[in-house]
This record gives sequence, structure tokens and C-alpha cells, in this order.
Amino acid sequence: MTTSLVFRMAAQNLRRYWRKSLSTLLVMAVGILACNVLYGYVDATLDLTSEAFTRWGARGQLMIESPVAEGAAQEDAAKVLLTEEAQRTIDSVLGETQGVMAYARLLEISGLVSDGRTNAIFTGIGQDVEKIRAIKGPEYEYDVVAGKPLWATAGTPSMIVGQELARTLSCKVPDVGFSPTKPGEKPEERPFECDRPDFQLSVVTNEGQINAVSFPATGVMDWGIKEINQRLVVLPMKDAQELMNTQSVSKYHVRLADGVSMEDAREKLMKAFEAKGLKVRVFYWSDRATFYHQVYGLLMGFFGFVLAITLVVSFMSLLNTSYVNFMGRIREFGTLRSMGFSKEFVLSLCWVESLLLALVAGAMGLLASAAVTLSVRMAGLSWVPPGSSNAVPITISWSAPAYTLSIAVLAVVAVGASAIPALKSTRKTIREALSDL
Repeated sequence: MTTSLVFRMAAQNLRRYWRKSLSTLLVMAVGILACNVLYGYVDATLDLTSEAFTRWGARGQLMIESPVAEGAAQEDAAKVLLTEEAQRTIDSVLGETQGVMAYARLLEISGLVSDGRTNAIFTGIGQDVEKIRAIKGPEYEYDVVAGKPLWATAGTPSMIVGQELARTLSCKVPDVGFSPTKPGEKPEERPFECDRPDFQLSVVTNEGQINAVSFPATGVMDWGIKEINQRLVVLPMKDAQELMNTQSVSKYHVRLADGVSMEDAREKLMKAFEAKGLKVRVFYWSDRATFYHQVYGLLMGFFGFVLAITLVVSFMSLLNTSYVNFMGRIREFGTLRSMGFSKEFVLSLCWVESLLLALVAGAMGLLASAAVTLSVRMAGLSWVPPGSSNAVPITISWSAPAYTLSIAVLAVVAVGASAIPALKSTRKTIREALSDL
């Protein structure tokens, strides 16, 4: 009975004094709008970046390597090549592990590429073409902006080069960025021309010998980062191994089935490799993604700053409104107490008024957030970030937990901000309160 009475009276008071609370109501609603929209943008951007590495970059969720140093987890850490025997063991373990959807071997290569007139440094990989295609999936398998992907030229000498490297080697390349293939959509095929039909790759093998092989450029790839596009070369695994004069590989990329926990899969693989006596380490894809951590730190830092500003402004606005409202109603509170209501009842009334004000502001903020989110998602906007070579879609994700948490935090802030004015307004005796001017 008392609880329902408090809420009824608080709702009536909120309607009665709504003009005094209007500015605070708008401030809190805008704060909810800003935090929810910004969090949705941050969450969507991190999801896109994650997918760029795991699917477009074909890293999968896990990476199997044998780093030179036990604690080396950097993206460019030196690795011990995996021998043919180690590869057979890894293939056996991966084939027996539930939840592994696809996996592929990669061999890191680097050296000089030349068209006979121009020399350039390249850094690239040799890969199991069809297995990489399985990791990428239908949306990302057509991974070139001009020419044909490696899986479309299987059985013939072929090489993929980065967009900027192709231009350095006097190739006429369309100035377009990569975009994934949508369901039911056919990839657009674009031709490109080079002054020379073949390019010579020169490398230093693990034995210290210089080896050179010529390959035709059959496709141009846009990885999304200009610095990578300036050096990128991708070869089929067989050709890369012949170039490096080795049967070893640098690492494995593993894609897990949907719903499979990365932590559980990593633990299973580590135990299986230890049981086989194989000294390799299983990394999460993010352990080898410095760029992802940079983006994560930047976005979360900015979100944290906006959140802190929103909380401070909301708290101060609520504190000011509560002070003006409650201190002007001391006689009203004295009358309630003279009618038999306790001091605790009056305090509860003040706090519930602030709580209801926060809930109304939260509802307004959520409606505005939903409208903005829906509008942005339907608009199909995009932008080109600094250092990137293709457009990134601007989108905002839906996040029910974030919406719920934002209202809960606002409610706590509202009750906390009203505590000091409420306590001060009920500190006087009934006689003093009734005689207050």
C-alpha cells in the first residue's frame, strides 16, 4: 500500500512540476541518445573490423604457429617453420577436432618484384587457395577488384598483387575499393592491363640462396590499407614453396563453426598438440591484429570520454533541478509529515520522483536512439578512413543490453543526485518546515 501510494504521489508531483524539470528531462534524453547511438556505432565498427580480419583477411578465429620466442605474441613475431611432419600432425588434429569448419596453410614470403624496369619490395603469402576460399565464405571469396581470384585460375601460373604495387609496376588498375558480395549478387569483373606480361619475384631462401621465378599478374587485390597494397603479393601454396625452395609453411589459419567458443577450441587444440609432442602455439586472431587493437582503443577511449561527460552533465543538471524543486517544497513536506507520514516516506517520495523523471527521459532517449539508428542503417552511408583505400560502411548496431544498462545507470544517477537536496529539505522539524517561507 505504501509503495503504491509513493509512486502515485510521485507521478502526480512529476506532472505538477514538469516545467521545472523540462530542461533536465531534455538533457538526460539527449545524453541517452548520444551514448546509445555512439555505442551502437562503436560496436558495429568493431564487428566490421573483426570480420575484415577473420573473413576477408581469411585469418579465421584461431592461428597455429611456432614462434621463436615463447612469449612472442606480436603480429610480426619471428616464427619457426612448420615441417612436413608437423603439418601432418596438425592436419590430423584439426581433422579430428569438432567445431573446426575449415583451415588453411600459409607461407610468408618477401623479397623483390621486378617488371624489368622497376624494382619494388614485396611482402606476401602463399596459401592453400581452396581452403582459404572456404574460410572467406561466399561474401569474400571473390577477393579481387580487377582480374580473377586465384581459385578462378587454378592449374595455371597466377599471382595476385596489391593495388598500389600493381600501379608501381606500370599496370592500369581501376580506382575502386573492395566490397563484399551480397547474397544473390554476382561479382563485377573488371579487366586490367600491365606493360609486361610477367613479373619476376626474387627471394632469399632459408638456406641463404637467391631464387627467382616469374609469374603473370592475374588479379589485383585491395586489402583496405594503402601500406599493405603497396607490397602485397599472393601466390598459390605450391608456387610459393617452389619459390622459397621448401615444403614447410609458416602457420595455419582456422575457421570455427558458428557458435563454437574460441576459448574452448583453443584449449582443446593446445591439449591435443601437447599430447602429440608438437611444440606449437594456438593464438586468437586478435593476438595478431595490431590494427584491430588500435581501432578498439581509439573508439572505446572516445566512447568513455563521451560517457563521462554525459554522466557529469546529467548529474549536475539533476542535482540543480532537485535542489530547486525540493527546497521550494519544504512546507509541502512539512504538511505531509504533520498528517502522519514519516520522514522516510517523504524521502522515498523525492527519490521516486527523480527515478520516474529518469525513466521518462530514458524512454524519450531510447525512442530517439531507435529513430536515429534505423535512419542510419537504411541510408547506406559510407566513408573512407585515413590510411584506408576503400569505403567503410557507416552503420549502428542494435544493442538491447546497452539500452537497458543506460536507463539503469541513469536511474542510479538520478536517485543519487536527488539524495542531497532531499535530505536537506527534510532535515527541519515539522514546526520549522510549516513556517518556511
